[in-house]
Amino acid sequence: MAIEHIKNILKKVQEEHCAIAAYDTAHYSYMDWAAQAASRYQAPLFLMYYPNFKEFISFEEFVGFKKILERKYSIPLITHLDHSKDYEEIKAAINAGFDSVMIDMSDRPYEENVEATKRVVKLAHASDVIVEAELGHVGVGSRVQDYKDRSLYTDPGQARDFAEETGVELLAVAIGNSHGVYAETPQLDIPLLKELAAAVKTPLVLHGTSLIPEEQVVCAVENGICKVNLATEMYMAAMEAAEKAVSENRHEKSGPNFLYKEIKPAMDQYFNKKICLLGRYAD
Repeated sequence: MAIEHIKNILKKVQEEHCAIAAYDTAHYSYMDWAAQAASRYQAPLFLMYYPNFKEFISFEEFVGFKKILERKYSIPLITHLDHSKDYEEIKAAINAGFDSVMIDMSDRPYEENVEATKRVVKLAHASDVIVEAELGHVGVGSRVQDYKDRSLYTDPGQARDFAEETGVELLAVAIGNSHGVYAETPQLDIPLLKELAAAVKTPLVLHGTSLIPEEQVVCAVENGICKVNLATEMYMAAMEAAEKAVSENRHEKSGPNFLYKEIKPAMDQYFNKKICLLGRYAD
C-alpha cells in the first residue's frame, strides 16, 4: 500500500480521535476473523508480524494472506513488522512487501535510538514503507515497575525532537502500559498523553493494550492514541472458548477444525467489540 495512502488513513483517524486496531497473529484464521469484523464498518486494520513468528510463517506467506483478505473484504489492510531490532530483518520484511515496519531501540540510549531509527526510515521510505519507533520503554506487565516507574515514560519534549529528527510515521509511547498480562491493574497517565499529543504531530501508538480497563483505552484514544496493539487478550479469548468446547464435547468430537469452528463465534464477538470501541463505530 502506498505510503501516502497510509498517511492519509492515519491523518483521518487522528483528526477524528479514533484508533486503528492492530493484531499480532501468525494464523490465517485470526487474520480473517479480524478483517471480517473490520469490513462490517469499512475500517482499516493493521495485521502485525512479531519476529518470532518466522518459525510458523514466512514474510512472503504473511503478505500473501493479506492480499487474499484485501480482495475478499475490500478494506485497507496494513502489514506491519512489530518490535524488530534487526536492520537486516527489517530489510527482508520490506523486500517481502510489508507496508509498515517497527524499529524498537527503546531500551538503548536516546542517541542510539535516533540514529538506528533514521537509518531504517531512510531504507523504508525508499521502498514506500512507513516506520514506527518507540520512545520511553514499554516493558512487561508481569513486572510492576515496568509500568509504574515514571523514568521509563515518554518525555514530551524529547518525543517532539525524536519525531522531527527521525521522520517516523508512528510513535509508540510509554504512559503506564506494558506488554502481556499485568500483575496489577495499570493506570494510564492521560495528562501525560495529552502533553505528548500536543507536542508531537506524529500519530501515537499504545502497546500492551490487552487487559487495560476499557474506559482507560477509550480515554487514551480520545486524547491522541491512533493505533492500538492487541494480542494477549485475543489469544486469551480464543483459549477460553477452545477449553469450553473441548470440555463440552470431550467424547464426541476432536481435531483442530472442530476447535476453529467452535471458537469462531467468540472471536467474532471479540473483534467486533474491539473495532467498534477503537473506531467509535455504533455496534
